[in-house]
Amino acid sequence: MSVFVSIMYFCCIFVVDGCEPHYAHLVKDYNDLKISQNVLWTMNNKTKPTCIEECYREKHCLSVHFSAQGPVCLALRERFDGISVSTAGVPGYRLFQTAKRKCAITLTVACLEFWNAFEV
Repeated sequence: MSVFVSIMYFCCIFVVDGCEPHYAHLVKDYNDLKISQNVLWTMNNKTKPTCIEECYREKHCLSVHFSAQGPVCLALRERFDGISVSTAGVPGYRLFQTAKRKCAITLTVACLEFWNAFEV
């Protein structure tokens, strides 16, 4: 499937794949940190929207680590927002949480307000 729309605004990424919108938000606490536990797979040469799209295709993927240097995409089977885990300092890595299964809870209020502004 191809990606039709890709928008990044502050903390959110919104990807439309076919008819299903895919949301992910940046977890700033993990900027320049890499989580090495609960990795499902690693892919190279992916864009950030494609990385998130691939995560939505993976049944157990809830978060992705993305680094534009490479670029590198890591699928993770956990959400780490507010959870303390072992990390390594790796410049350029960003953690994005998907909205899978808990859409209303995972998205921040600022993100929801942003996307609601586009309702017709």
